[in-house]
Amino acid sequence: MRCFALLAGGLLIVSGAPAAAQGPTDTLPAQVVERMLEAFDRGDQAARGRLYDSVYYFQDLMVPPSGDPKRPKAMSAEARARQWQGYIAESRFDTLPQRSRKVLQRMVVGRFVVYHIAVVFKPPHEEDSFEKLEVYEVKNGKIVAEYDGQHTASGRPAAKAGP
Repeated sequence: MRCFALLAGGLLIVSGAPAAAQGPTDTLPAQVVERMLEAFDRGDQAARGRLYDSVYYFQDLMVPPSGDPKRPKAMSAEARARQWQGYIAESRFDTLPQRSRKVLQRMVVGRFVVYHIAVVFKPPHEEDSFEKLEVYEVKNGKIVAEYDGQHTASGRPAAKAGP
């Protein structure tokens, strides 16, 4: 009898029981961030918003330090989502420069997901293309913090201006 139980258990493991499969509700940090970025690309603010914790921290790494008059006012996650939704609703996407996002590198360290991306504008706006660093912290399947590098230097030498 013991042998039969061990054999049955072994067959379940070898057959690939669905308990080990991962689906669209994965809470792995990399999967959560990928779903958020896909929703961002689609302009689906509702789906994107569901992936953020109700209280999350956002920091633009290029923002002036506290006390600097150029520092923007702090805003809640809900206010930021409303601002983005308003921007999307009011924008005419046919008049905005077309761009795409290309992941240059991705690193996952525990609950942190780090992206080095290129934002590439199509002609005639290609000179506006840039690279940036984004860091996301995910806990319990929700994004709890986001650090945005905004226009991070690529480290490549800049070409000299022509005559």
